[in-house]
Amino acid sequence: MEKLKVLFVLRSHANPRAYESIVAALQKRGHEVIIPKKGGKFRLKLRRDIWRHPLLASRQLLSYRSYFFMKQSSYFRDRWVIFFPEGLRKLVAIPGANFLIKSRLGGWLLSAVERIAPPDKGALSQLREIEPDIIVSAVANMRYKSSETDYIKAAKSLGIPTAYAVLSWDNLTIKGKMHILPDILLVWNSVQIGEAWEHHGMPKEKIKPVGAAVFDHWFKGRPEKSSKEEFCAKHGMDPSKPIFTYLGSSANIAKDETAIVLKLKKSLEGSPDNKARSAQMIFRPHQANAEIYEKFPEGNGIFHFPKGRIKDPVETERLYYDTLTHSDFVLGINTSAMLEAIILDRPVVSYLADEFKKTQSDARHFQELVAENTIEIAESPQEFAKIAATLFAGVDNMRGQRKNFIKKFIRPNSPDRPAGEYAADEIEKFA
Repeated sequence: MEKLKVLFVLRSHANPRAYESIVAALQKRGHEVIIPKKGGKFRLKLRRDIWRHPLLASRQLLSYRSYFFMKQSSYFRDRWVIFFPEGLRKLVAIPGANFLIKSRLGGWLLSAVERIAPPDKGALSQLREIEPDIIVSAVANMRYKSSETDYIKAAKSLGIPTAYAVLSWDNLTIKGKMHILPDILLVWNSVQIGEAWEHHGMPKEKIKPVGAAVFDHWFKGRPEKSSKEEFCAKHGMDPSKPIFTYLGSSANIAKDETAIVLKLKKSLEGSPDNKARSAQMIFRPHQANAEIYEKFPEGNGIFHFPKGRIKDPVETERLYYDTLTHSDFVLGINTSAMLEAIILDRPVVSYLADEFKKTQSDARHFQELVAENTIEIAESPQEFAKIAATLFAGVDNMRGQRKNFIKKFIRPNSPDRPAGEYAADEIEKFA
């Protein structure tokens, strides 16, 4: 096949690791891959012309509008408003504003801004200079200052093929609306095909299920595993006692989980099961929500790490891998780390907390885990204590379902071939 020049359009804060598998697959086939980076020949630039603010405002309001038609908690719509500039927050607070925004006329008027606005001259200039054969972007539906949309708009005006690659399990349900549809959309699975068609109007024939490339590294080339004795010695734990890990959620899902962590650990103290009573809990906060836990109360069998960010990415991944694999099970509210635990064949328990219902059981992406009977559900501390005792005894009733979930949700095409390879196949076909 003729060698391609593939341009990745990613926000400056996007995680390059998320697309590493796709990039590696393309480079292995001899294609040139260009990724924005400091000092590189391509960096994303924000639009600066007179259309910038009208476009940003209309896109924000269209994303806000889309939440009125989704079958999930209104929390995600209300949360979107938090990130509005002050003028838009005041606008949607006006009586009757939401009625107009929800209406067909309101949708048409907001969409008209996108139809009328020309492509960004800066993006056009960069694309003409680079002359890519295809552009691959993160799903361009993020918040206020995301610039992928303007590059996709410019690319389409130049006749350059475009593709979006879905990054996370909730990209299509709680991250806003795709304002410019790509030529092809690379999704994880059949569930996301439905979400893309239902919420974004993406034609099904242009949606390609390739699997979750973001997790490919967990299937191959895993970090070297420390022994349980080494791991426990490093963190002051007892290797003879059971271990389980509480995986913290992002602030958007659960801002402060301290009370729940302490309550669930305490529930084990009265258990008739010796292993449950002696179990050690690792509290691992979400890395984007770690600061709030600087004074987290350790002791009584609770260990808190890592505390803040670890600068070395290799050490970060090794600690994460050791933490998951040395745990008898993991526990949490609603976090994508649960998917990584499933891939590593760790039992997963979710505690249904009333205070987080809107971001947990009412969230579409979490409902998939429950619908597939993939995780244990505890609706009270007492129920959690019973589930924990069962898991500490080595009774794992969900193992088969976890494997089925991986086949359906993470790697629907093949359990052995990386999703990044399937994504590269589709990029080659379309370019």
